[in-house]
Amino acid sequence: MNHIVKQFNNQYTKAKIDGTVVTFRSRFEYRYARYLDLLKTQGHILRWDYEGKLGICQQPTFYFKDVETAPVQYTPDFWIEWAKTGTEYHETKGFLQKYDISKFKRMWEQYEDTRLVLIFMQKPKLSAIRRGKLERYCHRVIWNAGSSIFTKEMKVLINW
Repeated sequence: MNHIVKQFNNQYTKAKIDGTVVTFRSRFEYRYARYLDLLKTQGHILRWDYEGKLGICQQPTFYFKDVETAPVQYTPDFWIEWAKTGTEYHETKGFLQKYDISKFKRMWEQYEDTRLVLIFMQKPKLSAIRRGKLERYCHRVIWNAGSSIFTKEMKVLINW
């Protein structure tokens, strides 16, 4: 039986981070990692990890208890230790998949002290109800990183 895989035009990108070769699942994740590296060199971030692949984050995957339907686990894209405000998990999204809101809701319910930040490259077209759910379940939502984080100046700094 053939499995149908929907293509999202993600370009896998390899990069060497602190001596470790990491394969990012999209150019957006790679660019965000470059941005985090810049913040690290400026002293805003002490350290960060991508899906636990750098061996820094002690809990890269969260397992949901007492659930019978997917998703039963979740690995955020990035773990960040900020110099002044502690740790956060960042999820970069180009679009929402049908199970994403359930995943964020389960994080909110079962790991209430975990700060999850959702970052969209471009503002998605969502109903007010879905936007409200995302804003409730996530510590913060950045709706348009393409213009709010990745400004012209930032693109030059991280060699976009």
